[in-house]
Amino acid sequence: MTSRGIVSRVAFAAALVWCGMAARAAEPPQGMAALVQKLPCDKPEDAQAILSEIMKGAPDSLIELVKMLREPGKEDDSKARFALHGLVTWCKRPKAEAERKLFADTLVKQLDGALPSQVKAFLIMQLQLAGGAESTAPLGKFLLDKDLCEYAAQAMLAIKDPAAIPILQEALPKAAGPCRVTIIQALGVLRAANGIPAVTKALGDDERDTRLVAAFALANSADPAAVEPLLKGAEAEAAYERSQMTEAALLLARRLGETGERAAGTRLARHLLKSRAADTHVRCAALQALAAAAGEAAMEEVVAAMSGDDPDLRAAGIAAAIAMPGEKATQRWVAQLKAANPAGKVAILDLLAKRGDPAALPAVLEAMNDADEAVRLAAIRAAATTGSEAAVAPLVAKLAGQSAPERSAAQSSLLLIPGEATTAAIVKALDAATADAKAPILDILAGRKGREHLKTILAHTTDANPKVAAAAVGALGKLAVESDLPTLGKLLLEARDDAVRSAAERALASACARLADKDKATATVVAALKNTQGPTRAALLRVLGGIGTSGAHEAIRASLADPDEAVKDAAIRSLADWRSDAPAPDLLAVAKTADKPAHHVLALRGYVRMIALSKDRSPADRLKMCQEALAAAKRDEERKLILATVGDLPSLDALKLAEGCLATDALKNEAASAVVRIARAISGLDRDAAKQAIARAVAAGSPEVQKQAKDALALIERSEDFIVTWLASGPYKGGKTATIHDPEKPGAKDIKWKLITASGDQPGFVDLNKELGAPGDCAGYLRCQVFSPKEQPALIECGSDDGIKLWLNGTVVHDKDVPRSFKLNEDQIKVTLREGWNELLVKVVNGGGGWEAAVRLRAPDGAKLQGIKLKAE
Repeated sequence: MTSRGIVSRVAFAAALVWCGMAARAAEPPQGMAALVQKLPCDKPEDAQAILSEIMKGAPDSLIELVKMLREPGKEDDSKARFALHGLVTWCKRPKAEAERKLFADTLVKQLDGALPSQVKAFLIMQLQLAGGAESTAPLGKFLLDKDLCEYAAQAMLAIKDPAAIPILQEALPKAAGPCRVTIIQALGVLRAANGIPAVTKALGDDERDTRLVAAFALANSADPAAVEPLLKGAEAEAAYERSQMTEAALLLARRLGETGERAAGTRLARHLLKSRAADTHVRCAALQALAAAAGEAAMEEVVAAMSGDDPDLRAAGIAAAIAMPGEKATQRWVAQLKAANPAGKVAILDLLAKRGDPAALPAVLEAMNDADEAVRLAAIRAAATTGSEAAVAPLVAKLAGQSAPERSAAQSSLLLIPGEATTAAIVKALDAATADAKAPILDILAGRKGREHLKTILAHTTDANPKVAAAAVGALGKLAVESDLPTLGKLLLEARDDAVRSAAERALASACARLADKDKATATVVAALKNTQGPTRAALLRVLGGIGTSGAHEAIRASLADPDEAVKDAAIRSLADWRSDAPAPDLLAVAKTADKPAHHVLALRGYVRMIALSKDRSPADRLKMCQEALAAAKRDEERKLILATVGDLPSLDALKLAEGCLATDALKNEAASAVVRIARAISGLDRDAAKQAIARAVAAGSPEVQKQAKDALALIERSEDFIVTWLASGPYKGGKTATIHDPEKPGAKDIKWKLITASGDQPGFVDLNKELGAPGDCAGYLRCQVFSPKEQPALIECGSDDGIKLWLNGTVVHDKDVPRSFKLNEDQIKVTLREGWNELLVKVVNGGGGWEAAVRLRAPDGAKLQGIKLKAE
């Protein structure tokens, strides 16, 4: 469905005809009236220049717009409001401060006039978005206006000018009723209500809402004098007021802790924690506020919560322990660690890991040697967040240990500890490490992106230990850039150990896959290919297969006749896995001539895979490929695979090919399934032939095929006269039916069309997102030929998501550019078909989301249209 931003349609519609008037800005209200009637504007790219011209006419142009505003319900002024709101966005674009200030100043001056209150409210809302410090004082004039106080306060808060605070404070003693409440709330939001007698007095007001707003204001402003009143309010009898006052008390505890009033915040939080035993949610919030305010002094309460029976309070205790500020708090947890049992140690180490305080590192390193493995693992994990280069040596020692979980955890922590000093310490540890530790250390260096240590890594590619050498080659592959490709190629050529050779192959393939210049990567590998043989040549061919360029294709093709079976096997596999159908002829030739059964099977399967990749080929070409595959097939299993591909081709010739296999017992089930699928797809072209073919398939197929046939027949019946086979083109950028693209231009050439068929549960339903892709703000085209035995009237019924436009024989017969969801047969268009073939072209536009259509032809009275034939050409 279309989703167009209001801002673009508002802002860019603002003055379609103003360009010619800007030089006469003081001229006519009539011109502005004509201007706003053109809203909204559909072309943002044009609107930038138009809006610039509007502001050149300011302030007069803005005054004229304001004059067009009316009280709601009096007259329709929506277009004037549309324009003013659009100008808000325009004036707030980058490097437009002068225009923004002019806009704001003009609106402020209009507020001094005799405008209705609701019109002034609208102008103040625009200032809330576009106003700056220059608007603060003028807005303050409305703080005592019962109709405009709320709008003015909201705008002052949005502008965020510090000068608003004294203006609000000065207005408060004069305010009454809703204005008083609004000003108190605004001061609270600004955290500027502390020490103001009028706010403190409001805590005892007769009106509940006033009391609650005052409580929020004082709490958010961190007023220590509010502690006792809020604690008293938190014991109110009315449930709602008690909950709101409690929330305010918790807020005050947090704010007091943040502003350094730790003693008052601690006292308040402790009181709530102890006095509200029945309210778990209050105790959880109070505990976290207490930990934030009191720090390590809250340790007793936090530990009690963590070890208690209440799961919510335990979770709050853990969160409080993690957030508790200060190194002293860390040391308290370290002290707890030494006295805890293994389960407690694990919990505390996990907590220290989340706190991430380096002060915990000595205790963490000590715990890495604990007698309990779970504790050791927790300590190794904690080193990732508490550690520095000092943790490297103990973690490296773990890499050579006997425990696989500890080795894995140590490797993860060494990857995560930040800093170049840590990386340098890991490199330093490499030389002294055991062979078992060197391989993971090299992996770690690659993971840490330690390219500055490439020489060290390269030196280990010739290590006497194949495991270390392979790890070094792998690390080099992860860090390699374009200039390193020859080095990787050389390592592959010089590899004498299978493990090192495999690592070099993976490294070279990985590097080539990352690099943007595939031709250069191809040239490097092809150069390395010269004078190679055996496993090395096979490895290079596999790398070329991953690159997938035409040069790589040529090099692999040359190895199809290699006398070495392993090399030939690598060449065939590489082509069989190619990303496009380019190697199809090579694979077919191998399938026909291969002496080795395995090579025949690999080549034929690869060739059949190419048929599915050949979406840009015509149905006739793809069918020919299927026929060639069947001719090359030697086993029924291969023929079954080919029939499955034939079933994807919506043509009468494909139907005949599949039907020809119904008589072969070994193939009849797969052939019957292909017949049903093809018949369903072509039923819009020849309904009777499709139904007859399905009947023959039912007689030959299994119960499963018979069910498929029953479903297909039901769909054909529901799809009577729907067009189910089309040529489709797109997507084209621009989701409006008025935007002209090549398929609707007479004589346009090089338009790419593809054959598609309707799919889904609804008859004739074409999913263009599936068939053409879904970029949004785009258009797609469907084309078919309609044969009529005579000139006759007809009815085209269609539904679409979003808009749709139809041409019959080059003439537009329907144009509905609307955002909408798909509804079957929503539009009916009366047309006249000429005798013979008629061309129907359909354009479907999309603003985003679903993109679908369905079209059918009926007689004018809704009955079946006799004698009609269809073809997708």
